[in-house]
Amino acid sequence: MARKNLHDFPPAIILGRPNANLLGQVRALGRQGIEVYCLLTRGEPPFIARLSRYVDHTIIVQHAADDEIVAAIKEIREVSFSPPVVFWGGDYDIALVARIWPRISKWVTAVTPPREAARFNDKECQIQRVLAEGQGVATPKTLVLYSEKDVDNVATQLEFPVICRPVELARKGQFDGKMFIAGDDQSLRAKLAPVFTGRASGEILVQEYIKGGSDQLFFALASCGDDGCPVAMVTGRKLYEYPDGLMCVGETVDNSRLYSLAEKVFSAFALSGVLGVEFKYDSCRDDYYFIEVNFRPENILSIAERSGVNIMYHAYLKAIGRLEMYPADCVQNTVVWRDISLVVLSRLSGRNPPDYRTKGRESVDAYWSFSDPLPAIAWYIVKVWRVLKGLIRGRNSVRVA
Repeated sequence: MARKNLHDFPPAIILGRPNANLLGQVRALGRQGIEVYCLLTRGEPPFIARLSRYVDHTIIVQHAADDEIVAAIKEIREVSFSPPVVFWGGDYDIALVARIWPRISKWVTAVTPPREAARFNDKECQIQRVLAEGQGVATPKTLVLYSEKDVDNVATQLEFPVICRPVELARKGQFDGKMFIAGDDQSLRAKLAPVFTGRASGEILVQEYIKGGSDQLFFALASCGDDGCPVAMVTGRKLYEYPDGLMCVGETVDNSRLYSLAEKVFSAFALSGVLGVEFKYDSCRDDYYFIEVNFRPENILSIAERSGVNIMYHAYLKAIGRLEMYPADCVQNTVVWRDISLVVLSRLSGRNPPDYRTKGRESVDAYWSFSDPLPAIAWYIVKVWRVLKGLIRGRNSVRVA
């Protein structure tokens, strides 16, 4: 049974997978009385989303053709008294909405222009934009590799170690994971060989490695106006990553310098909506280096709501022209964010994560919420079951051998 819409506002549509990102979005909106539709495009079992008290409707469109997704959005519009507001959870979902946008634009309102978001998801395009419009924001030395022969240029133009990532996740080809660090030319070639020899080859961004650990990675999450200028923003830093490239412990940090740099980057792209930017601080050069922008809510989105700055709700109100309802006295508080499942996996793998206890500060978990506990319980059951199945299969294969 759907919850009562407290404000008679249009519903929100969130396209994505039932993970921490989606749960952060639905809770940030649902706690404000907004009706939420989840279009589950991929990923974990759908019941993880269905179990949330803040999800009113779930529509499974995994492996669905574009026509089916368009039809589902049209049906939502037909039962809504005004155009629903569209959010997305991942780069694949941005590409999907951009692809079908000419067919659905008359039915819905997007918080971020989807075609522009899809274009700027290209990290080579991001670097070029920040260099041209970023008002002096520092960027790492960068090369783009289009084929295996381009690997020859790395050793002559960059110093090792280098960090490698797909130019765009939605077309990463055979690239394994989100990123990796190559310490020398040999390891770089070994890692990239499958990328350029596979059927779906990808374009790879290779950059100088900015020295420093995970705790030197800083972020800003914001709801931006039409000119890209952030109106509601939270700044913070990572404390620990596991696996590499994925934050599992972080905290909000009140940093005026970081705030100013984030403003410059967001303004360079001039796009509205819920955006995130990441920097890495180089203590030797005393500078923050631009890493990437995400034109979507981040997996750590719940840190913003818990800190007192609900950027999802702000973006929603802006989309429907009701910003006067957003509280004027929002101030960022200190909050620790953590994904306890990744912390546990890190320990099981032999890694030694730092002390992640909150020490009297407020905290928020990627999945767990006392007001909405069932999705986390379901998620952990699924993960434990998959681990057990893997162990059972491993034992059986040993016996057969």
